[in-house]
Amino acid sequence: MKTSVVKRKNVVRVSDGSIAGRIVDFEFCPVSYQIQAVCIKERHGLLNELFGLFSSERVLVADVSRLVQIGKDIIMIDLPPVEKR
Repeated sequence: MKTSVVKRKNVVRVSDGSIAGRIVDFEFCPVSYQIQAVCIKERHGLLNELFGLFSSERVLVADVSRLVQIGKDIIMIDLPPVEKR
């Protein structure tokens, strides 16, 4: 599967079913050239997506072992649930 296809899929937390965001980058091992971690840009509201100039981005870095499944439409990942604000 191409990385461009993976980057278009929503990343969903298994713990609570919420959308964590989308994969924006990968971290590779310099020796084995295998993916070690995925960088996920957190999902914000629609206004923050449209007017991202006014908000700071937060990127989560998750070890590849936390990936549960890469499906046709979504990527499932084992991350803790989002804290309610």
